[in-house]
Amino acid sequence: MKNNGASDIQYWDEFKDELDLFTTSMIIDLSLTLKRKLKSTYKNTGSIEILINDDLVKNAINEVSSKQTKQDLEGFAQLYNEVTSLSHNRYKVRSSQLKKELKKNYDFGDEPPKPIGFRQPDID
Repeated sequence: MKNNGASDIQYWDEFKDELDLFTTSMIIDLSLTLKRKLKSTYKNTGSIEILINDDLVKNAINEVSSKQTKQDLEGFAQLYNEVTSLSHNRYKVRSSQLKKELKKNYDFGDEPPKPIGFRQPDID
């Protein structure tokens, strides 16, 4: 990773748009997928001088992205709907970013996602 600059955060800047809706477990899965691919390359070549190129990273990202379910995306959509419905929304910037990320990956359809459990009390 160090020889390719992949341990530096700037290396990952070009991939950040593809990682927008990745959960922590998906990031871990991405690192394990890359590790598995690098190990396979090492076994085939016997060399520790392995090039981590864009194709290798993008293939790993696509492999992990394919595991993201509609239910995962609905969870993000539910969270977005509930956070934006709060009248004292402290997260306006992040909410608008999340909406853009969801539009790229999730079709809201006609029916809004069901609430995830954050309910406002009925106080009259």
